[in-house]
Amino acid sequence: MYFPGLHSAFKELLLQCRGQKVAVVGHRRPDGDCIGAQVALVRILQALNIDAFAVNESTIPKRVNFIAEGVPFYHGAPWEFSGEKVILVDCSDAARVGPEMAKNLPGILGNIDHHRSNEGFATFDLVEAKSAATCEILAGLFIDCGFPVDELTAQALWAGIVTDTGNFTYPSTTGQVLQLSAYLIRMGASPSKIAQLIYERESLARMKLLQRVLDRMEVVAGGLLCYTWLKEKDFSETGATYEETEGFVSYGRSLDGVQVAAYFEIHDGEVKGSLRSGDETYRVDLLAGQFGGGGHACAAGLTWKGSFREFFPQFLQAAERLLEASKGRGET
Repeated sequence: MYFPGLHSAFKELLLQCRGQKVAVVGHRRPDGDCIGAQVALVRILQALNIDAFAVNESTIPKRVNFIAEGVPFYHGAPWEFSGEKVILVDCSDAARVGPEMAKNLPGILGNIDHHRSNEGFATFDLVEAKSAATCEILAGLFIDCGFPVDELTAQALWAGIVTDTGNFTYPSTTGQVLQLSAYLIRMGASPSKIAQLIYERESLARMKLLQRVLDRMEVVAGGLLCYTWLKEKDFSETGATYEETEGFVSYGRSLDGVQVAAYFEIHDGEVKGSLRSGDETYRVDLLAGQFGGGGHACAAGLTWKGSFREFFPQFLQAAERLLEASKGRGET
């Protein structure tokens, strides 16, 4: 059994969904793991004759829209809840669904997630912080419960796992992840097809935006921290959308000697940041937590109210403290 500690709670969660209408809700500005988890769970619920659909305040990113084909998916505007049972996936807290949807969010029946900062907020909290992706948790639970995984469900789960593991290169990639991924291939997931659809459909606007990100890279803290940033006008001038920034933070981490990378979006009165580290020695979730954020040991995000000029000196000091405390304990 892959997730013996979650198996009973998952079965009880599904039992509570019988005869109900179920909304599977993901976080704002979703990634592959979020959309993959929403699609896979909706498909399994439908296979159990449960009326289920997916909801997201944001639109589905182009790179993963293919996995949502044929699934009732409401996105791009706040959903008006009217008695549905609600399950959140890939959300470290309920506020991650977005400010507009959070205002109308009813009681939450289920919470399926893999973020370390998730402290539980539902009737059934199925959280496993050691998992690489929410889709890994769902894949294991589907097998544990004996649910049939068809080709489209396998495809959605694979897309979620491959994006959240960085094509199986992040430290969170374990033997269990690879075992479950092999199972998904046997069920019909095509690694080559999915890789082509996710990574080989870039827009010219994204490439122009990426050029600005690379041009603005700065390496500080003795070469251990790389940061870069974008402003709102960069999006209007290039024609790119916010969803097209996925993966930008990883370019900084690829620089020789850099242990922590940061990518910031500077809005009017607000800074959003994505942080990445090479291994769990450099706990970027703790760094993000100092600025109202959280996430995983090696991948975290934050939102800070105020100007970048006010924010960045504080962030740099906190990052330097983290790097100094972690020096000599990381992987070489």
